Amino acid sequence: MWQDPIVAEIRASREAHAAQYHYDLKAIYAALKELENQDSRPKVQFSPKRMSSGRAALGHCHQFKV
Repeated sequence: MWQDPIVAEIRASREAHAAQYHYDLKAIYAALKELENQDSRPKVQFSPKRMSSGRAALGHCHQFKV
């Protein structure tokens, strides 16, 4: 089966990065947050969206019986 060399490179990089943190998602997250905190560029922060209460909050699922 043909493999895309770019995808293979990304997967190898992701594997090496995960192995560096012993596949611990909390450690990977903490390391990425630390890199983000060290970055001096301005960051965009969006306010949380409010959801309405009741059936309208179900979005497109309102067509199904709840």
